Amino acid sequence: MRAYLKPLVEARRIDPKDDLLSDLVHAEIDGEQLTDGKLYGFLGLLLPAGAETTFRVLGNALTALLRHPDLMDRVRNGRDLIPSVIEETLRWETSITQVSRVATVDTKIAGCRIAAGGVLGVILGSANRDEEFYKRSDQFDIGRRTKNGFPTLVTT
Repeated sequence: MRAYLKPLVEARRIDPKDDLLSDLVHAEIDGEQLTDGKLYGFLGLLLPAGAETTFRVLGNALTALLRHPDLMDRVRNGRDLIPSVIEETLRWETSITQVSRVATVDTKIAGCRIAAGGVLGVILGSANRDEEFYKRSDQFDIGRRTKNGFPTLVTT
């Protein structure tokens, strides 16, 4: 991977473009640029991450639509429904089931105190099926509204 990326990184060091790679190559934190190890390490995580999540979401959306032929017909005839299909797919069968986060302030979640700096393991697959937030949470429904009336889902 590094052999593939090295000419691209070197080209952006000499001639930056308006792209993420140039931003990373020239980024500074506290006046210091990323070391090659950190830069290539991050790029090694970034490249497959977008591909993996994308193909999983597409596969999950296709599965849902094939299970609901009437909905498949509606989407074929109304491409404006595609964003709702994507959002509901992300909720119904998320491609990333767990993420880690660090609390930035003291807070309380479901009666449990979390101190600032505390590490949380957020289980998105479970949160996106929370019956207190989503009625009929196991059903695929592109017209879904949460209890507060918004088509909101738990995201990273």
